[in-house]
Amino acid sequence: MSAYKPINTQRHLRLTKHEQQRLETHRYDWVFVAMALAIGFASLANSFLQSDFTWFQRSGSLITILGLAHVQRFGRLNPKVQAEIEKNHGPDDQAELDNLFDVCRTRAQDRASIIAGAISLPGTLVWGYGDLLGCLFYECQ
Repeated sequence: MSAYKPINTQRHLRLTKHEQQRLETHRYDWVFVAMALAIGFASLANSFLQSDFTWFQRSGSLITILGLAHVQRFGRLNPKVQAEIEKNHGPDDQAELDNLFDVCRTRAQDRASIIAGAISLPGTLVWGYGDLLGCLFYECQ
């Protein structure tokens, strides 16, 4: 009997959970959400003080822009961590690393899209109907 020879002798690369988190997460991911909330509440407070909700309505465009900028900024992998991981592996591993990075990139894009939607949807509603909110509290013309 001949000795057992495995069919696939190529090793499979895996990223550790810590590497995945560092690759997909950016340091200031939450800043866009905080900025959107701050702009919304500040303009709402200003609108109540002035009894004019047009500035609240205009703040909706800024909030929507923050949502779109969030996708642009955080919908990709962290390039520093990606270069660090590639440095630790040889050129033979590049094809498998590219597949792993594609999976991580898809997760990062999905996450960024969800957060951007959570920012942009209320921003769009405020942008379109923010002035009508004043009709609930003040008499409309």
